[in-house]
Amino acid sequence: MKKIFVALLVVLLLFTVGCQRKMAKVDTLEEKVVITITGDVNEDISLFDYMLQMKENGEIEFTYSNGQFGAYILSINDITAKTTEFWGLYTDDEEFSSIEWGQVEYKEKIYASSSLGCEGLKVKKGKTYIWVLTKV
Repeated sequence: MKKIFVALLVVLLLFTVGCQRKMAKVDTLEEKVVITITGDVNEDISLFDYMLQMKENGEIEFTYSNGQFGAYILSINDITAKTTEFWGLYTDDEEFSSIEWGQVEYKEKIYASSSLGCEGLKVKKGKTYIWVLTKV
């Protein structure tokens, strides 16, 4: 009986650890924070809500304020925008971006400026979202 209990405990522990795997990869560079959605994701969730979940899991740290146009990101992973800067959002989700509004290169790939704010932009598996500290 004791062996069965220990075996069940080990299975439960492995299941719990397995369920806590990261669903996104986060790279923090000097003036960029790159979020790549690597796991399955509910595509009805906004990037902002996804980042809040990541924050709860300790995968990312950020601060924001609520403005008239929604959440305004102030800092990400200890990089704070100064008064002459803002966090611009770029993505490879062609449905919700426009290269005419701006572009950024990351790992030899071009990402276009997001046409939606982080509260309106829905995350998609396999897509990358890049926050770039931008001068006004």
